[in-house]
Amino acid sequence: MPFIGRQPTSVPLTSSDITDGIITSAKVSLNDGVNVDNITIDGTEIDLSSGDLTVDVAGNLQLDPDDAGEVRFLDGGTQYAAIKKDGNNALLQSIVSDGDFIIQGNDGGSFVTAISTDMSVGGHVSFPNQPCFHAKNTQDADEFLNAQTVHVNIGSHYNNTNGVFTAPSAGNYYFFGGGQSSAAGAFYWALYKNGSMYAEFYNGMSGYTYGHASVAAVMTLAENDTVLFKSAGSVNMNNGGQSQFCGYKIS
Repeated sequence: MPFIGRQPTSVPLTSSDITDGIITSAKVSLNDGVNVDNITIDGTEIDLSSGDLTVDVAGNLQLDPDDAGEVRFLDGGTQYAAIKKDGNNALLQSIVSDGDFIIQGNDGGSFVTAISTDMSVGGHVSFPNQPCFHAKNTQDADEFLNAQTVHVNIGSHYNNTNGVFTAPSAGNYYFFGGGQSSAAGAFYWALYKNGSMYAEFYNGMSGYTYGHASVAAVMTLAENDTVLFKSAGSVNMNNGGQSQFCGYKIS
């Protein structure tokens, strides 16, 4: 066949290798690279002069590097992340010094951070949207509500008006409730799950008024389960101070 320009040295083509202008059976060696539209393929590099590059395959896309299976991610020639094989483990690395590792997802059209690791302090992990609340000093004598102060209420799942925490998702939660009695007698309060007593404290005081007691529990909750802290007996909480109700999701 005729060639335009320098003829490649290893293209043993015959008329039987070409069908409707398409090379069908021969191996072509082009040592000076290949230009297709704005894509250049040369040696170990594929360059796209502008725009995005889409790889669209009918089956699976498999990346099979032999050097520990390492795939590197770069921006402007600077590496910022890598995925590779470490023994039998899959290892994800943030390469930039003190660069955090962040996992985000789409929640109703907005990206939210589910997990963030602070690599500048040894990889401390935080869950910025993990349900958590702490209320102090109930203004009601026999139920913990209308607290004077709500220090923390991530996600606003604790309702200070009615004193109810509503689980936003299924999982294991930790709760604590405690305080000071308003009178002598059986100081008896409890944590309630969906209206039923789950864990309680009892302080049978005599001879003094301001007794202290507390209760803590881990609960497995379904989405929309409720938890509150209230009296299970006749002695009320001192609403002048020193009472606490808090909780957070563990897992």
